[in-house]
Amino acid sequence: MKAEGNWSVAVGADAYQSYLSSSECTKIGGYPDWIQRHRPSIPNCEECGKPMEFFQSFGSGEFDGVTWGRWCPIEERDALNASPKMRLSTWESPGWMFGDSGQVYVFICRHCKDWPIRSMMQCC
Repeated sequence: MKAEGNWSVAVGADAYQSYLSSSECTKIGGYPDWIQRHRPSIPNCEECGKPMEFFQSFGSGEFDGVTWGRWCPIEERDALNASPKMRLSTWESPGWMFGDSGQVYVFICRHCKDWPIRSMMQCC
């Protein structure tokens, strides 16, 4: 992968996932951040059979030690230099845990009249 500008750098899969890819936090829209990256699981609609569209994710945490620079809100970055307990409370700000630090993914089918939804979970 080439970086923008007059310089280039080789970016491996792990670096891409950590620095350039999707967010693992609770969010609406965008792209799912698959915990089990080797097994993305976009479901098909049970009514029409078409692939569903990613709608929302609920994450057990909001960022990790690598992605905080992109996803930790500016208002909360002081906590990154605080005690481990304070850092953990910032990371766990939603107050829920899915499995072993997992995520719940919600999908929607806009091909169908009633926009059916489906959810699934992945964890470590």
